[in-house]
Amino acid sequence: VIIPNSVTSIGGTGFNSCKSLSEIFIPASVENIDKNAFSGCSEKLVISVIQGSYAMQYCEANKLSYFVVK
Repeated sequence: VIIPNSVTSIGGTGFNSCKSLSEIFIPASVENIDKNAFSGCSEKLVISVIQGSYAMQYCEANKLSYFVVK
């Protein structure tokens, strides 16, 4: 899944319990992600983020695996 640059927020039910989700790119435009947005997703979920973005901070704070895209 590639989230478009027009998106600024991911709500609590955004991807909650979406076990089939394996990869997602979150652009720097996203400045808010609910704490439950990825609850119940596969532990193998790969989240791609921009260096220094809110999404990167969110992943670190919530102990989610992520990959930095340059």
